[in-house]
Parts: sequence; C-alpha cells; structure tokens
Amino acid sequence: RHISGVKCMSALGAPTRSRTATRLKRTVLVMGCVFHEVETTDRTQGTYGFGKLCSNEVAAVLWGQRSSVLEYKEGASAAAEAFFDLGDLAELLRTEDLPLQSIGGTASSWGTSAVSPQPEWRRGSILDYFGRNATLTLSGVEARVPGLASWSRSFSQAFGLACEVKLYITPPGSQALSLHNDPQDIFAIQVKGEKDWKVWDLLGLQLPHGSGLDPTVAPFDKGSVTFQGNTSLHVLPNPSVDARLGPGDLLYIPRGSLHVASTAGHLQSSSVHLSVGALSQRVSYGIAAYHIASELEVTEAIKAAGWDVKLFRRTLLRLVEEKDEGAASGVVYRLAGSGGWPGPRGVTRAAREAETQAQESHKEVGRNLEELLERVLRESPHRLKGNVSGTLPPPLRLSDSALRGAARVFARHIEKFEQDLAYVAALPRARRRHSLELPAGLHVAYVAWGLDGFGAGEVAVRFSWCSSRSERAQSGAKARWPAAMLPMLQVVAASTFRRVPLEELSQSKDDIPKLLFALELERLPLEPPIQLLAADSPELPFGHRDPNCGAAQEL
Repeated sequence: RHISGVKCMSALGAPTRSRTATRLKRTVLVMGCVFHEVETTDRTQGTYGFGKLCSNEVAAVLWGQRSSVLEYKEGASAAAEAFFDLGDLAELLRTEDLPLQSIGGTASSWGTSAVSPQPEWRRGSILDYFGRNATLTLSGVEARVPGLASWSRSFSQAFGLACEVKLYITPPGSQALSLHNDPQDIFAIQVKGEKDWKVWDLLGLQLPHGSGLDPTVAPFDKGSVTFQGNTSLHVLPNPSVDARLGPGDLLYIPRGSLHVASTAGHLQSSSVHLSVGALSQRVSYGIAAYHIASELEVTEAIKAAGWDVKLFRRTLLRLVEEKDEGAASGVVYRLAGSGGWPGPRGVTRAAREAETQAQESHKEVGRNLEELLERVLRESPHRLKGNVSGTLPPPLRLSDSALRGAARVFARHIEKFEQDLAYVAALPRARRRHSLELPAGLHVAYVAWGLDGFGAGEVAVRFSWCSSRSERAQSGAKARWPAAMLPMLQVVAASTFRRVPLEELSQSKDDIPKLLFALELERLPLEPPIQLLAADSPELPFGHRDPNCGAAQEL
C-alpha cells in the first residue's frame, strides 16, 4: 500500500491495494517496509522518524531487545512539528469534556534518584499543572489531531501494527511516573522542551541481591517490577540509555524495558512529549484463531478433544479477554513479526536479508497461533487427561491455507484502524494561537494569600465589567487559582491593550504555561468571552482599554 510515503505489505505478506502515487527520489529496502523519500508539500505525506524506524538496524538489532535514541540531531524539531505543534496542542486542549488525567508532582531538585510505588492517576485539569506541579496526560490523541492521525496510519501500514498515541505535558521540576515498564514497544517523541530519560533493557539486566526490585519476564514477553519500599536508582547498573531529549528527538523503548523520565534537576522549562505505543496483536490473534477453527486440521483437533467448534470458540474468547494476560493463556503474543511484514522482493543483499527475516516472521506468527490453539484445547477434559493410551495427541500444525486466513484477519484489523482515523486525518490543520483578546470594558480584580518563593498559595480572581456597582456585582465570573498563575494574571489585569500576545505574559521562554493559562482564561463563563486568537486575526478598530475602569478612552 502506498500511503504517507511508505509502501508495504500487510500481514503474512498479503499485498494490499494501492492508495496514492508519489514521485520517488530514492528507495531504501528494509525489513517490514520500504521507505520512500518523496518530494511533496502535502502534510499527509509527513514521514517523521520513518527513515530510522524502517532501517535494518531497528528491525534486526533493536526491535524488541535494545532501547536507542533514533532521532538526535538538529532539524528534527521541524520534522516533528510537521504533524504536532503548539497549534495542535491548543486546539486539542480546547475540546469540551476532554478526558485529561493528571499524575505525579514535584520531583527532587537533584533529579530522579529513587524507585517508589507509582503515584495515583486522577481526573485532571489545567489547574493541576500549576497547583500540584503534576503532569497532564491524554490517551488516544491520534484520533483527535489530523497530523497524528495521518502519521499513525502510515505507522500501521509500515509495520502491520495499530498504535496508540499518549500526550504528556510535564512542568519543570516534575516527574510523572516512578520506574516502570510497559507491555508494548514505545516510541517517545519529544515535541517541546527537554526531558531526561533513563532506560534499563531487560536483556542481560543483572540486579544486585537485596536491591528491592524483582524484575520478572512474564509469559507475554513483558517485564514486571515488584516494589519493596523505596529503592535508590543507584542500586541499578548503568542504564542502557541515559539521554536528555530535545524537540524532535525520538527514543525507542522495547516492551518490558524499565524506564523513568523527569524534568527535575537543571531543566527550567516544561516538556511536551508523545508516547506512541505499538499495540500487540493480541485481539487479532484471538480473532484469527476464532476464524481458523473451521479449518480441517483444527476441527479434527477439536473433535479429538471432545469438543465442538462452538465450545472451543467460547473458551478461546474467555482466555483472550482475561485481564491477567500471562496467567490467562501462557502464550507469547509477540508483535506482528520482528518489526513488521515483508516488503517487495529484490536482488540486493538487503532484500535477501529482508526476505529471510520475513520468513521468520511468518513462522513466528504460525507458532503463536498454534500455541494459542493448543492452550485453548488444554481446557478440554480429554486434553487434560490424555487419550486411552495415556499419551497426549500430537501438537497441532497449521496449513498454509489456515495461515492465509489468518493473514486476512490481520489485514482487516489494520484496515479498520486506518478507516477509523481517515476522517480525522482529512481535517484541516489547527492554526497556532498567538494572543489573548480581552472584551471591551473587562475589569480584573484579585487577592492572593499564602505566597512563598516556591509557588505555594492561592489567588481569588473576579472578572467583571466597567459599569455600575450593582451591575458589576451581578455579572462576570469568579475563580480560585494556584498562585503560580499570579504573575501572568497581573499582566492581563494591568494591560492597557485589549490584545495581549502570549509571549508577553511572562519573561520566561517557556511557552507551555502561557498557553495553558490562556486556555483557562478562555474557559471563563463571560459574555462576551476572552478569546485565544490565531496570528492572522484581523486588527481591532479600538484596541485600548482602561484596566482601572476610569474614564475609558477608546482610541
């Protein structure tokens, strides 16, 4: 399939229909996808990161085994902003009833140094960023932002995998999660600011006795960590990756690898990063096994186990849907091959290597399906007790016909993911917000208490109109905010102009708190409201205001 500059084949090598044509400059054949450098200005053709993701190094050496910083160079920031920038972030956070969550809070000034139980996730708001110094996070961002929807469709076509994108907005001096790991491969894309990362790969990891950590490799090929009180990170060996990511940098973390990230220490600005989780094909495997239960070799094995197809399928669905993945089935549901599905064949050395790896991917999928089917059959009384002779039946082996049926299931899984994102990917790109526009006659009064040099305290704010006292008391809006918002509030309250550029809200170069503060102002129930405007908004005919509600002069 040709989409977003990536040509690939679907699961088990089944070719998919062509979508769009692009003018090619150069083609590099790799395992899992063929990456094309294209000459185009169409934003839907953005291929940030694919030059490295579609490399033999990632497919053969890194995937599922070793963490690595893949993009770490000047110019990467502009490439990342091609599909997600501050304009997209502002438009995303303006969404009504957005299911934001907040987690974590202030970290030690000397940086991440300890392992402790994970903090509690809670329903979040922008105020948590300022008041609790917490990280704001949002899942499923690929289904809300056009550029990310397009990039995620390209990713799924290149690797035969659906993905989920999670947004993290972390204030300076903060840490969201303690040392942890994830059940899927992660690609961390730094969008704004900087963040320190430490990663320990499970492959070859040796922990000293009494470290307080007990990493285990579960049946689903993921690690789990048991915490016994607080443990210093100093007991761990040197990390596999110890890096400070800047805008545009891309970090790959294999599933199961232990990692921790923070903006503590010497970092003075907020961090915005995207966590792209390459979702396992667990559900696809279950659906594929459900359908190929009608294949001859499978139906014979079901009958030999004393079951019918209906009972087999019912047991299969129960096992696949179990919460405890490892304990439920004991099957290693790997990702769709070792980094993707095979691309077109060729005569180069790289092509021969890709074909060999593709064959191994097919074998791996076949083994996974056979193992899953065997696990379901073990639930039957005949399989548990054995046959009359006391021996178990021979292992189930799938035919090429059955595997082709499985290929169609995987292909439909990816097509469904792509179709779900197609509408969002076609939406126009959000414009970057540049300034606040205050309504004419707005008056801002506030009182603060409990202030200290570390951002503690609160501020009570009243937004009203320059009119009679009675009218002023009956209209407007009130708010109680963390004192960290006070300096920006003072700028707005004292402004003699109705338009206040976001960059003038503070002297800091950190754009994130300015944007979040502006979004909170925009949410106030005022009529007319405070507006967050794009840079190309028309000029106001009367742009001055009297912040003290004296003799107003509209110049």
